[in-house]
Formats: sequence, C-alpha cells, structure tokens
Amino acid sequence: MQKRTKKRIRIAALLITVGMILEFASLMWIGPSAFLVFIGGGAFICAGVGLYLFMLFIASRKQHQPEAQEISAS
Repeated sequence: MQKRTKKRIRIAALLITVGMILEFASLMWIGPSAFLVFIGGGAFICAGVGLYLFMLFIASRKQHQPEAQEISAS
C-alpha cells in the first residue's frame, strides 16, 4: 500500500474515533445541545466511513489498472 493511502486510512480512523467520542459524550447530558453534538458525531462517523470506503475503492482500481493497459496495448 502506498504511504498516501495509509495516511488517508488513518485519517478515516481518526474521524470515526472522534465521532464515537462525541456520541458517547452526548449521552452523558440531557438537552437540545446533546442532540446537536450527537448529530455532529454521526457526521464525523459518516465522513470517516465514507473516506475509508473511497480509499479502498481507489486502491483496488489502481491494482487492476496496469492489467487493463497491458490488454489494450496488445
């Protein structure tokens, strides 16, 4: 795996971790602000999962790309 891919996957893991911490913290108090923090945590988790899946998609495309070029060159 490339360094760039590993770095982005670590960023995705950090986003998910921050989102989970925010959601856990929002469960500790009652009020409208807790709901907003909970929604914000969900947004962080969604962004992290989206980035992770996007990086897996890009990594798999890069692996299959040289094979496609060899076939078209024949």
